[in-house]
Amino acid sequence: MIDGLFLRLPGRFRLFTRFFPRRLFVLRSLLLATGLRFLLFALAAAFFLRLGLVLALAFLTALAITALGFLPLFLLAALRLLLLLLAAAFRLLLLFFLLPLPFFRLLFGRGTAAAFLLRRLPALGLL
Repeated sequence: MIDGLFLRLPGRFRLFTRFFPRRLFVLRSLLLATGLRFLLFALAAAFFLRLGLVLALAFLTALAITALGFLPLFLLAALRLLLLLLAAAFRLLLLFFLLPLPFFRLLFGRGTAAAFLLRRLPALGLL
């Protein structure tokens, strides 16, 4: 399943693999060879959530520390939790950036913003 992960990803990611196939598969092979499979999924999630720099830096830091052997397993689990929290925070930011201008006025102008957010957060998986 993991070996074919990047081949089955839909949409824009398929376009990415069309232009950068060699780098992508070298990275995938490196991850599989080092046994850092959960970081492979974190990297795929970074592309889907368009987090880019934040998750890429976290990924490279974890990869470097793990390759040196200084990071115990409980710290890797904490890093995974941090990546999940970053993804949830990014989804909340997407809520604000994807809203049209009248909703910005609603959110920052009157007291009905809290009710609107409480209706939207379950759809984003944050509540």
